[in-house]
Amino acid sequence: MADAPIPPAILNEIFSEVRNTATSRYSMLAATVLYIYDLVTTLDKEVDLVWTRPRSFLQILYIINRYLALFECLFNSSGKSNLLTMSSQRVLNCLISFSVPRH
Repeated sequence: MADAPIPPAILNEIFSEVRNTATSRYSMLAATVLYIYDLVTTLDKEVDLVWTRPRSFLQILYIINRYLALFECLFNSSGKSNLLTMSSQRVLNCLISFSVPRH
């Protein structure tokens, strides 16, 4: 028994989800690059104003906020944060529904 072709509406939805996923990944990469650029360009001021002064509670909060966000951006840009995004899961479900033989 031959497999039924995937209807055009489903194909359009799959292509749309793939485009949205790619756009989301490129946007996250762009945001990460801008964040790293900001870190590099303001590092000299940060060293003078934060790292050379005695430790304080606000200074520790600043450091955590600044560098935790960096690690989050890098982690999200690597693609390891969510192996199956919601859109990828929807595409996978569409493909599975058409590849499972019907009796």
